[in-house]
Amino acid sequence: NWITAPRAGGAPGGPGGPGSENPFGKLMTPAGKAAADKYDDRFDDPALRCSPSSIQRAWGEPGGVSEITQTGGTMTIRHEYMDTVRTVDLRTRTHPATVKRSLTGHSVGWFEGTTLVIETTGFEAGVLLPHPGVMNSEDMRVIERLTLSADGNQLTRSYEVTDATFLAAPLTGTSNWKRSTLPVSRYNCTELSGVNNIRPKTR
Repeated sequence: NWITAPRAGGAPGGPGGPGSENPFGKLMTPAGKAAADKYDDRFDDPALRCSPSSIQRAWGEPGGVSEITQTGGTMTIRHEYMDTVRTVDLRTRTHPATVKRSLTGHSVGWFEGTTLVIETTGFEAGVLLPHPGVMNSEDMRVIERLTLSADGNQLTRSYEVTDATFLAAPLTGTSNWKRSTLPVSRYNCTELSGVNNIRPKTR
């Protein structure tokens, strides 16, 4: 089990929605900017619907606990945040010709030395980063590299997100996790039903 390690700085944040400056704007294509301009995190944040939003959000939730287990050729990643569960197929590097699209996509993985590499495709269009608001299309592809420290007590995750439709350049970053004795508890989210009904009307 792992828990988010303290980090200095971090990804840019701030409110999303029309009229705000999005720090990821330079990474977006015109289509990506247009999609982001329609997003308002006060009303469109997937968390309001008890949705994990994306694997980026599931990994990045502050103080979140995650569990990584392997059984045979399958690795399971369970995030406490929104009870998110991912399955990684270690027996192949090929994704199915047809796959049911989802927020967590379809993952295959392999080891390069002591680093686990995970490639995920098959996403449905959605919200990659709810704050400040970066959208993803079905073309998104995520490469993750998970590496243990020499003493086995720290897990480093580096990632590269590409999306030919919404991103003009890859979104990359690194985060660290510390080994934990805490269990992955049920998140027990309560959906804020009817939240869209309080959205201000567009003038």
